[in-house]
Parts: sequence; structure tokens; C-alpha cells
Amino acid sequence: MEYLEYPDNAKVWIYQSSKYLDEDDISYLNVELDDFVSDWESHGSMLKATYEIVYGIFVVIVVDEEGDRMCGTA
Repeated sequence: MEYLEYPDNAKVWIYQSSKYLDEDDISYLNVELDDFVSDWESHGSMLKATYEIVYGIFVVIVVDEEGDRMCGTA
């Protein structure tokens, strides 16, 4: 639960799947999400981000934008 170390003002997105995610789904999502969060940039700066798949149905993505504002935020 790496996201527990993020600041209280971190941005959080929670996506619910339309079905229970089986092991193949989770393996696929882990590869895709690992690539996504490791390459996530805003205004040319890397963002600190992580994710977790919870209860086999929720995907939680957390980003710490501290030090750089994310594109599209005020």
C-alpha cells in the first residue's frame, strides 16, 4: 500500500470494473498500469504515482503532484 505514504492532498482516481477481475485481467492491468505510472509526466516533469487493484474490482490510481502542478489543474 505504497499510496499510504502519499500526502493528504494527493490526487486519487477510483475506477470500478463492470466485472470481477480474474488473475489474467489483473496481470494485464499490472503491466499496463506499471508502464503508465512510471512514464506519467506533466509539463515535462515526471509525477510520483502509484496504483492498486482493490478487491478484484476497483483500480485506485494515486498521484503526488507536489512540486509541479498537473496539466489541467488550477
